[in-house]
Amino acid sequence: MSATPLPSVITKNAFIDCRSRYESTIKALSASQSLPAAGHHRSLDQLDRWRRFELPANITARNPPHLTKQDLCDLLQCKLKRGKFRPLKTLVESNDAKTIEKATSAGLSKLVTGSTQKDLLAALKEVSTLRGVGPATASYVLAAFRPSDVPVFSDEGYRWSVYENKPGRGWDRKLKYDAKEYAEYLSQTKKIAERLGVTTEEVEQVGFVLGREAVSGSASVDKTALETDKAEEKVSTAGKRTRDSAGTKEEAVPKKRVAVNEPKHRNTEASPSRRILRPRSSKQARS
Repeated sequence: MSATPLPSVITKNAFIDCRSRYESTIKALSASQSLPAAGHHRSLDQLDRWRRFELPANITARNPPHLTKQDLCDLLQCKLKRGKFRPLKTLVESNDAKTIEKATSAGLSKLVTGSTQKDLLAALKEVSTLRGVGPATASYVLAAFRPSDVPVFSDEGYRWSVYENKPGRGWDRKLKYDAKEYAEYLSQTKKIAERLGVTTEEVEQVGFVLGREAVSGSASVDKTALETDKAEEKVSTAGKRTRDSAGTKEEAVPKKRVAVNEPKHRNTEASPSRRILRPRSSKQARS
């Protein structure tokens, strides 16, 4: 098995070869998933082609450019099928159509005349004001408008762009899915794209291919890499909304500390019963 090629040294030919496997990788992943109900959701293969080839033209044809509620829900389905399940569907669907049109229009308007990192992050913040939409989902919205300039925030794309052949720094690297991480991702994908003369969209696609191949065992990675999915933090369905500088986040409501008295030992010299505190629930990040 060949080792994962580092983004700083991968050759143009090797990059093109990896990129040529993107469609087949998506089809294989799509085939491994449950078939959608007839007349209901589309498969990953169908959704991925739709977001890359049909949706951009639909958005551009609208004045002003924006996404409909159905567009956003379908993009979320594509993102979840392409990556990991997150309990975001109900939250996203709770946004009304007008709010979605307004927020996506405000975000996309910042990309009409500019595509700098500052423009992209400002657009990301606008779209992230929607319920259930964090930087990762918002990146799919921006990428649907400017595919070549905006890489979607995928686990595999991010991990490859900052890849190091060290434990915890390769395919097993944990993500926070916040705006700071996406800013780093934008910077790294741009460097790779400029060095090879490709687009940041293609950089993400190569990262996606290499990441999927690593998990399936067709590439050599760190010993813990095959546990990537298990290492990801679990997202709780219970949460409350708090705002931060990058938009609104879903945060798990901390559980109250519960004191549980241990039974006393029969030995009279045993130490007094201790109080065991249950740990607080971890913070939930939207993506």
